[in-house]
Amino acid sequence: RPPDAPCRNQGGLGARAVAGRQERGAMEVALVGAHNVPEDHVVSLRFGDVRRQVQLGKLRRHSLKFPCPPEAFHEPLRVELLQVVAATRVALKQAKADYSIPLDAADGKQNGMSLDL
Repeated sequence: RPPDAPCRNQGGLGARAVAGRQERGAMEVALVGAHNVPEDHVVSLRFGDVRRQVQLGKLRRHSLKFPCPPEAFHEPLRVELLQVVAATRVALKQAKADYSIPLDAADGKQNGMSLDL
C-alpha cells in the first residue's frame, strides 16, 4: 500500500488506523465507535512489537500512535478488550527491591502478588 493508504482493522471495537497523518513513520489509531462496551474497560492494541493500553473512555478522546513504517501495513492490528478485576498503586522506593502487594477485587475477594524489581 502507498504511505497515505488507510490501515484498517476490520473487527474488534471499530478501531481505525489513519496512516494519512504519519509523522516519521507513525501510525495513528482513533476509536470511531464501540457498542455495548463499558467505559472503564481497557482496550489493548498491539501492532508489531508495540502494545498500547488505555481505558475505552480515554480512547474516545485521544488517539494512540504506533511506530509504523509504510511497508509494515501488512501486519495485523491486534485488538483486545480487558476488564480490570483488581488494581492498586505501589510507591516504589529506591533502596527496596521486593514488594508484597495486596489487591482488593471488585467482588470483595482479597488478592495479592509479590514482585521483585
